[in-house]
Amino acid sequence: MTLTSLESAVLTHLDIPGMLRFLSELVGFPSVGGAESPAQRRVAEWMGENGLEVDLWKLDLNSLKAHPAYSAEIDRDEGLGVVGTLGEGEG
Repeated sequence: MTLTSLESAVLTHLDIPGMLRFLSELVGFPSVGGAESPAQRRVAEWMGENGLEVDLWKLDLNSLKAHPAYSAEIDRDEGLGVVGTLGEGEG
């Protein structure tokens, strides 16, 4: 497989050791059984530290549970939505 010049440029700028440090930190969070919020907050913090515009909000679980298509494997006290945006416009 041959990489494009753009793909090669991206690969040369990746901080692999930094990515592995963050991944090691992230998998250290107890984030199963409805306890995902601390890990989600850390991801939001990391995105902000790395120049992304971050939107973090609490999910309205009562409204979600009332929806006919709602399905969950476990009950939880809190749910978060996290989105990081880099750049502006389309593309």
